[in-house]
This record gives sequence, C-alpha cells and structure tokens, in this order.
Amino acid sequence: MVIDPQVPNLNPSGAASQALLLGGRGSRSVRSVPRLAAFLVAILLSACGGDADVAQEPVEGGAVIEIESSAFSEGDTVPTQFTCDGDNVSPPLSWSGVPEDAAELRLTVRDPDAPSGTFTHWLVAGIDPSSSEVGQGMVPAGGTEETNSFGESAYGGPCPPPGAPHRYVFTLEALDAAGDVLASAELTTTYGR
Repeated sequence: MVIDPQVPNLNPSGAASQALLLGGRGSRSVRSVPRLAAFLVAILLSACGGDADVAQEPVEGGAVIEIESSAFSEGDTVPTQFTCDGDNVSPPLSWSGVPEDAAELRLTVRDPDAPSGTFTHWLVAGIDPSSSEVGQGMVPAGGTEETNSFGESAYGGPCPPPGAPHRYVFTLEALDAAGDVLASAELTTTYGR
C-alpha cells in the first residue's frame, strides 16, 4: 500500500478527498480518514515526547526518570531565597528512575528566555548515578560545578531583567560511558522581577 504524501485536499463541504486514501483509487471510504488521522497523531505525539507538559522520558525497561524539589513544583515561581534577590543558594532536588547503565548524571539550570539567548545558571557534571538527591546549597555527590554563563563555577540563581517572568528549566540527564544521554527529565519554574 502507498499513502499519498500530499496534503489532503478538502472539497467545499470540508470532507477529505479520496486522494488521501490509500492508493488514491477510491477503494476505501472517507471513514478511514479518522483512523488514519488518529494513527498519525499518535506517531507525532510519540516522536515529540507526548504531552508538552510532561518533561520525562521513558528509559529502557519502561522506567521513567523524574526530578522534583521539595521547595517548589512544576510551573511554580522559584522562591526568592534561590534567586539573586535572596540568598542565591541552589534548591533541594531529588530524582528517581535513573537507568542502571548510567555512568554519570549531569544537572543544568537554564533560562531559555534570556535576552541574549539561553543562559546557564548552573552546570554540574560527573554526578554519581547512584545518588538520588542534593540538599539546599549543596553540590550533588561526585559532581563538579562547571562554568555557568555568569563566568563562575557555582550556582547562580534566577536574576532576570525587569519585565515578564522567565522560565528556569532544571534538567537532569543520565549519561552512558560514552557521554551519550540515556534519559532526561525537566522541572520548569518561573521567576520575574
């Protein structure tokens, strides 16, 4: 069977033309279109990671890597103490679902809304894959803080210019021995001034 790759034509009543149907021969009814559309939507959602609000990716064996904080939840405003307007300390974080074959974890905090492009607030590499949390103001076990966009090897809290709130994305990645990402999870927050 061959699926016509062209965008389906619509007749004046809004129904899909038979050119969309398999083979273009009109041997199938227009009732096949909803099933084909549902199939294509399922493929697109699968390829894009599903629901846009879900920032977790399945890992081998069906497990899901997750990241969270006891200080805030997905979509929350970052509490002031974790920003440049407060104590400027890193928040407590915990994670689960790390694949067994992970050689290390990498943690980043980025602002994708920064005026000059994505701004890295924290980058910690080499985190022990058997670890499952980091306390407030601490560096994860085995991790090394690398240079952030402030030019420092440290956590630099959210510090946006005045205006609309920015998003701050906490990303945990599980890496294999070659440095390839096996799985990742995100926790997105906001902060404005």
